[in-house]
Amino acid sequence: MQFVIFIAFTLLVGVVAYLATRSTDEHSEDGYFLGGRSLTGPVIAASLLLTNLSTEQLVGLNGFLRRVKQERKRNN
Repeated sequence: MQFVIFIAFTLLVGVVAYLATRSTDEHSEDGYFLGGRSLTGPVIAASLLLTNLSTEQLVGLNGFLRRVKQERKRNN
């Protein structure tokens, strides 16, 4: 069931991304790298914030949990 939900959500994201970007000119540098300069400040800020949060969760939290487990083994 989880696999079906993952596939459905991935397809939903793909469709929304396609609909949002189908009118941008991706043949120029501005269109390809900057989304046709259509992105607003809050969208860019949210993208940067969520990228940093996901990186922290994937890298930092795993290292923290490993250290906690090592300390628990030492105390037992």
